[in-house]
Amino acid sequence: ESGDSGKGRRGGGCGGGAGGDAGEDGEDAWRIVPGFSFGGGKGGKAGLQGERGQDGEAGSCFSGTNLIETSDGQTILLKDLKVGQAVMTLDAQGNLIPTDFLGWLHRDTRQTTKFLEITTSHGEYISLTPEHIIMVGSYMKLASHVKVGDLLHSKDGSLCPVTSISEITNSGVFSPLTITSTILINGLLASCFASTNSFMIDPDMVDIYHNQAHSSFSLVRAIPWILENDQSQVKDGVRRFPIFLKGVADIMAGSFSWEIKKGINKTIGVI
Repeated sequence: ESGDSGKGRRGGGCGGGAGGDAGEDGEDAWRIVPGFSFGGGKGGKAGLQGERGQDGEAGSCFSGTNLIETSDGQTILLKDLKVGQAVMTLDAQGNLIPTDFLGWLHRDTRQTTKFLEITTSHGEYISLTPEHIIMVGSYMKLASHVKVGDLLHSKDGSLCPVTSISEITNSGVFSPLTITSTILINGLLASCFASTNSFMIDPDMVDIYHNQAHSSFSLVRAIPWILENDQSQVKDGVRRFPIFLKGVADIMAGSFSWEIKKGINKTIGVI
């Protein structure tokens, strides 16, 4: 979870926004915060020992060059999504279903970021930051925890083993929100959510984190314009609603079941 005020400013990592292009004022200004960064590197939620891609600056998004499929059968670049378009995802039974795109949690067309490119035996791949959440087998994981041999969910309902994981650098970071809070990226199922730098997620409880995040956006599902509209969707920056939710979560830090509590050492082996 497009800075138009703050002319020429460029911001932090993927979880946060680069600054705006033109310093515009208007009815969309309240939706977007320029220069804000959720972060998510070392010491953040995903900063566990042995994780891939932790450099302290990766944010929590997808590369805009990923492809998505719309409900009418078109294949388009993720960065070209428009508010209200129906894209494809999988339901709990693995059936292909449409879900509406509600808007961006964060969008930055200029930010250069390190992504993990995860490839399966079917030739499908997904490019996402290490802190983003992806469906693996019966559970969800942070991308930085995915290992060769893990099973990802393909659009045809099959489970495809991961054959390689590499690090790439690309420009443009995009964090979409759909009604189901999931989306098929290049035919592979992923969450719309990721970690920030405020907490550490227990690797065994990522599903609970995802479900609570989904519940937190119920107001956006009821009133989508509080997140995004036709004008704001083309602007760079972090949207204010996810920033508001992060602020509430910061106040409640230590009370969530999915947090790694202080004094508990959970590590992930180096892959």
